[in-house]
Amino acid sequence: MAEYTALVQALDRARGFEAQEIAIRSDSELVVRQLNRSYKVKDKKLKPLNERVRILLYPYRKVEIQHIPRGENREADELVNRAIDEALQT
Repeated sequence: MAEYTALVQALDRARGFEAQEIAIRSDSELVVRQLNRSYKVKDKKLKPLNERVRILLYPYRKVEIQHIPRGENREADELVNRAIDEALQT
């Protein structure tokens, strides 16, 4: 759930850049596979977040979603954790 929440926040912020292409790299294999439609979203708590991500991705002409193993994604993992902590404090 945290990975989806962080992705929604990142995509909300990215809307202001008016980009036509976006690349998402995540260490959450579940999120990546659900967004790539390899896995169905079975968890009822994740369904609205998945739908929100899809809505936020809709305006982009090109969307790339890639899984990055956690060991190769430490900097992003730290940034996501910081963003979640900040969101919980507000």
